[in-house]
Amino acid sequence: MENISYSNFKKMKVWQKSSELAIIMYEICESYPSIEKKRLADQTLRSTSSIMANIAEGCGVGYLKKEISHLYNALGSANESLSWIELAYKLKYINQDTYSELTFLFEEVIKMLHGLIKSKNKQLT
Repeated sequence: MENISYSNFKKMKVWQKSSELAIIMYEICESYPSIEKKRLADQTLRSTSSIMANIAEGCGVGYLKKEISHLYNALGSANESLSWIELAYKLKYINQDTYSELTFLFEEVIKMLHGLIKSKNKQLT
């Protein structure tokens, strides 16, 4: 049951992609109305940054089952972020193009997480 070491999480494509996504979300949330910076923006940034943090934390625990658990947490955070993006779009804080781009990027991370979880689960058997 070989595990990715803590020092190597930065080499993982899913971590890199989620890190890029967090930076994009920080930039986008800056444009939200000031009243939303403590509400919707805060929730969005917490869930988005939680994706990369859970991937990194999972790599550092040293136990495959715990690593998988952290990957599931990252997956949950990615879906939560998608929900906040949906709300921001409906409230007209982001336009159609931004919404489509973000949805695509989050879905890409979600697919990558599903693939990684599937691969890790195979290692358990």
